[in-house]
Amino acid sequence: MSNALTQWVLSRRSATILIASLVLVIGLFGTTQLQEELLPNFSFPYLVVTAVDPGASSQVVADQVSKPIETAASQLSGVQQINSTSLQGFSVVLVQFNFGVNTDTLQQQLNAKIAAAQLSTSATGATVQTTITQLNANTAPILYVTVEGKNGQTSAQLAQWADQTASPALTTVKDVGNVQVVGDTTQQMVIVLNSSALTAHGLSVSDITTSLRSQGISFPAGTADIADQLVPVRVATTLPNAQALGDLLITPATGGKPVRLADVATLSNAQVYPNGSAKVNGTSGVLLDIYKAQVGNTVKVSDGVLSELTKLNHDNPDYHLTPIYDQAQQIRDSINGVVREGILGAILAIVVIFLFLRSLRSTLVTGISIPLSIMTALALLWWQGISLNTLTLGALAIAVGRVVDDAIVVLENIYRHAQTGEPIRDAVRNGTREVAAAITTSTITTVCVFLPLGFTGGIVGQLFLPFALTVTFALLASLVVALTIVPVFASFFMKVPTMPTANGTRAVLVAPENTVLQRVYTPILRWGLRHRWSTLGIAFGLLLVTFAGAGAAGIPVGFLSSGNATLLQGTLAVPQSSDPRLTTKAIQGMEGVLATYKSQGKVALYEITTTGNSALDLTRQALGGGNTTATLLITLPSNVDGAKTAKDLQRDLQPAAPQGGTIAVSVASSFGMGGNTLSYVVNGPNAAAVKMGSDAVLNALQPLKNIAHLKSDVSAVTPQIVVTPDPTKNPLANSALIGQRLSALLQGQSTGTLTFGDGSQAQIVVAVPGLGSGDITGYIAQIQQLPLAPGITIGDVATVQQVMGVTQVTRINQSLAATITADITTDNTGLVTQDAAKDLKGLALPAGVTVTQAGIGQQQAQAFGGLGIAILAAIALVYLVMVIAFGSLREPFAILFSLPLAFIGGITALIITHHQLNLSSIMGFLMLIGIVVTNAVVLVDLYNQLHAQGMTTEAASIEAGRTRVRPILMTALATILALMPLALGLGGNEGSIIASDLGVVVIGGLLTSTLLTLVVVPVVVSLLDRNKAGPALTKTVMDNPITPILPSPVRRGS
Repeated sequence: MSNALTQWVLSRRSATILIASLVLVIGLFGTTQLQEELLPNFSFPYLVVTAVDPGASSQVVADQVSKPIETAASQLSGVQQINSTSLQGFSVVLVQFNFGVNTDTLQQQLNAKIAAAQLSTSATGATVQTTITQLNANTAPILYVTVEGKNGQTSAQLAQWADQTASPALTTVKDVGNVQVVGDTTQQMVIVLNSSALTAHGLSVSDITTSLRSQGISFPAGTADIADQLVPVRVATTLPNAQALGDLLITPATGGKPVRLADVATLSNAQVYPNGSAKVNGTSGVLLDIYKAQVGNTVKVSDGVLSELTKLNHDNPDYHLTPIYDQAQQIRDSINGVVREGILGAILAIVVIFLFLRSLRSTLVTGISIPLSIMTALALLWWQGISLNTLTLGALAIAVGRVVDDAIVVLENIYRHAQTGEPIRDAVRNGTREVAAAITTSTITTVCVFLPLGFTGGIVGQLFLPFALTVTFALLASLVVALTIVPVFASFFMKVPTMPTANGTRAVLVAPENTVLQRVYTPILRWGLRHRWSTLGIAFGLLLVTFAGAGAAGIPVGFLSSGNATLLQGTLAVPQSSDPRLTTKAIQGMEGVLATYKSQGKVALYEITTTGNSALDLTRQALGGGNTTATLLITLPSNVDGAKTAKDLQRDLQPAAPQGGTIAVSVASSFGMGGNTLSYVVNGPNAAAVKMGSDAVLNALQPLKNIAHLKSDVSAVTPQIVVTPDPTKNPLANSALIGQRLSALLQGQSTGTLTFGDGSQAQIVVAVPGLGSGDITGYIAQIQQLPLAPGITIGDVATVQQVMGVTQVTRINQSLAATITADITTDNTGLVTQDAAKDLKGLALPAGVTVTQAGIGQQQAQAFGGLGIAILAAIALVYLVMVIAFGSLREPFAILFSLPLAFIGGITALIITHHQLNLSSIMGFLMLIGIVVTNAVVLVDLYNQLHAQGMTTEAASIEAGRTRVRPILMTALATILALMPLALGLGGNEGSIIASDLGVVVIGGLLTSTLLTLVVVPVVVSLLDRNKAGPALTKTVMDNPITPILPSPVRRGS
């Protein structure tokens, strides 16, 4: 089939060139249409269920809200894990599914099951309000924008302008999903009631709230007919300003003399931050968090937002919007870096071809395969809807070295035929036909290497399947180019060296019988064939030494390299139920450290936001452990080492944390996975057992090296006050009524927002005084005196007492749980998780308590296991394809001997360069299977042809090696040099770092496998076929070089 294709294109050369030009145009157009992202487009299979039960304790929320939701979720298909966090009045349930499920369908099913459960609030019996959202990569903002005033505007004024002007304008940008104003303040008028005064005047709380709700409201009173025109009449109550509230007269519902509000309450102004407060470089301000829609393209959304920011700055001269972080810029930098390295690699590959062929025309004929193959792959990516991201671009950059392999083999064989004196057209036809089967088999085997990735679950399949498809597209395109475009261009442009003759004509310069390369290689091969077992012993001895060296050197094991990022993120976590003033004090200490770093040029900008009380903030807090009260975002100068600065900052910031609190700082990886956290989950039948198991794990891990901030999220047992109604004392004594009144009084009851005559607005909140100063007995006494109804206090109808309880209930897979975490302080996360597993082995635990690995250790185990299976499956598929192609079991078996030889160089390269053994480097070993087999296939295919022509095993082995040594070295060196810019990580960005790990392995593996394959594969072939060669003939072959019969030089006119 391949021969027929070559014949067809040679007979229609003009049409072939036009088709190639069309492919280039389509590829260029498709490139402009591709979406640009940092990562392949995929969603994490998570559903997050949030539910609100106002006033309910964490235990009540766990029993009456979280558990029924867990039960509903467990009935869905594909569930991998269910985590729930129950806080006071709030529940968050995280449902994790297997990758590949349809989360849209599962969201509908879960919503229906929760609705069928008919959850009701503990206080009123009303239906619990639940919200189900999908967790995906877009849950993090793509831009952070600061809002600044040029005329000394207050934070409240900045927030108001941002909320009313900037946010609505930015929301109109295409594919902007949400704009959250952080630092947005709400003006409150807090009315603190005096319980004794209320009782003295016969007033109840409802008297106060009813009067307040009637303010600022207009009522329609009908219409008046004035001069034949109907005029609406309304009755309205408007206070001139917030201070006038103190003169508001309150009349008891039971009758009596009206009382001024100021006589029974204290009024004060306050500012609250519903979405948290923001401080940029130590100055209070307003921040805009901009999220993109799920379908949006990050770069295009960013471009639209930046354009709108410019317009807003122009139209609003009193304000200025400044982006402090733009994920799209990181994408642009990563993509540009990989593109630059890919182009440089292509240039180096072409230089290698030129140095071997010493012909500019022949080099250009081969070089045309690079743009044609890459553009074809880009067109196919566009057709498949795959984005242009750091992994797909890295795949193209890596493929640059491989796509020339087939073209090199074809062109080198054509060139060799032409050097024997064949006319160019015959040399093109015969040279292509001779290697067509070999390069087709080798390319198909390489493609088959990536097939198992399509069936690998988890994050590996999601991340690297687009990578594999990109390489596959490029390789298949290169095969077609090698069999079609290269022969056509060779027939047009290729010329072989000639030499002048005595009669004035020129003759083709016939290739010498022994090139320098052959004179070096042939004796080595002869020695190997004479000492077959010694040769194999040396090869596999090197493999054993390599593995031993890897064990001694301790190759660091990780998940994914993060590179030298210029963005850090951090969190401040304080003990649960801590006084908010502890957070304020900690932030002040952190600002001092960050200001010093900024003055020293180590930090470009720092921003600290506190956690708000919105549902989104509460959800994030619950998912993050329930006690995160502030987050940090730190941008670094480009010349600063991100990883080192993160470690230094974490060390220097930690003293600012309150007792029992922690501050964590890390590189903000856009991959959203991996991290550097050791994590274990302790499950048990009850809280006491979980606490004992958690303590046992903490004690066992305490001596572990290379970790910091070892802690457990077991909720501390703290004092709680329980109000128990007594129906025998009064019919009013029911939990719903008392719960409502207490919630309103203790937490503050909003009566709405009033607009005053001066245009100002304020949210009116009614509350009781802040109770107690650490004296819980006094606190209980004050609660007992709170008014429930006129003349009736809480103490009259209920018992108020102190008990001990937890503020948070954590459940994993429907049982009580605690999570043990520690920050890993070394790049070798694999070593830490391995040592931790040893420390926990045989640990004595209470009955029913289990400890399971989570976090980075679990991710690595699953990912490495999946890739390990993929590598074994790839080897099996490669062998199957070769058996089909060769029609024999022996030759493919001999070729497989080249695979272990690749591990020698790959592992050695990791040791020398100090790169991690991670997902990227393992993908490098997977790629090596295909690349290494290619060289061996080309070698064994020629051996079979020569053997079929009557040559003995030894003679065919030597001649095949001598003939194929040049194209094998050319393809290997071209691939190595093409990968060199990627392996060196010249871009220094996150995308090039990932390609760097892979490139290092491929380069090292190719260096050793190529050199050893040229000797080991012929040796194994000769061992399998040795009985076919006679001793006498074998001796002759060993001692005398093979001289191929060449035709006489063809004379051509000058």
